[in-house]
Amino acid sequence: MDTLLFTVNAVFPILLTILTGKCLHRLGWMPTQTANAVNKLCFNFLIPLNIFYQLHDAQPDNGADAGFLAYGVLFILVTLALLCLLAPRFIKNRMHCGEFIQSVFRGNVSLISVSLLSNMYGEKSIQILSYLLPITLVLYNSLSVILLAYFFDRQEKVTLRKLLRAIVTNPFVLAVCIGMAFSSLRLRLPEFVEETMRSISAAGTPLALMALGTSISFCDLTHGAGKAVFAAFLRQMVIPAIVLWTAVALGFRNEQLGAYLCIACTPTATAGYVLVRNMGGDGKLTAQIAVYSVIFSFVSIFGFVFLFCSLGWM
Repeated sequence: MDTLLFTVNAVFPILLTILTGKCLHRLGWMPTQTANAVNKLCFNFLIPLNIFYQLHDAQPDNGADAGFLAYGVLFILVTLALLCLLAPRFIKNRMHCGEFIQSVFRGNVSLISVSLLSNMYGEKSIQILSYLLPITLVLYNSLSVILLAYFFDRQEKVTLRKLLRAIVTNPFVLAVCIGMAFSSLRLRLPEFVEETMRSISAAGTPLALMALGTSISFCDLTHGAGKAVFAAFLRQMVIPAIVLWTAVALGFRNEQLGAYLCIACTPTATAGYVLVRNMGGDGKLTAQIAVYSVIFSFVSIFGFVFLFCSLGWM
């Protein structure tokens, strides 16, 4: 019951924030023009600032388990590679294919993972995420830009020059590079600057969720949403099952297994919707997948935690 209650408290606010955006849109308080402006603000400033804030103070953990970190990186890369190989076979629209792949491989780790793991194992367990989480953020944000730059180019033949220009000018990638530079050089900002960044960047996720809510049609959620339901099922059920059972077979247990759950089983990343909208996509498929992913996560997070705890592995 405690696990179920925590899952509700961790995931339900995401759904409520999305629905708040939809209500504001219906009331005329957040029209499409305003939502587009909010998306641009999140894309160009708030989310990059949040990425930088999370990465700039991350210090390499010399005592980190190399195998633990390697598997965390491997399952993200393998998931993306398999999706890029298989998804174009049944999704012929290139832009929809890009949205589908990003939504399945990229989770909202920064919003849920820390609180989920600390609730399961206490505050000390957060240390195990202290290096895996920054690596995950770097991979998600960098690879997503490359992925969408490739699939959103309407030409079948994508030139390397165009791809590189889309990558190096993307605010998410710039935030990753600057944040990692600060981390590597161990540069610190004054405390009042860090506190200002923390408070401002915290607005990015709720604003992005509300903007996402304005693009959702309840009719679309029930009609013609086969790809969205399938993507959410892959994101919340299939991928976590493969990742976690493989981790068990490799000998990972307790906090380490819990950390993998926090990466593999979180709902589709909100930042992915903002990225899609600002790289030329309409974002409707991403918005649908995000909603279904949140709904499915109630079952998946509770189910996997309950199952592996019952087996004594988590």
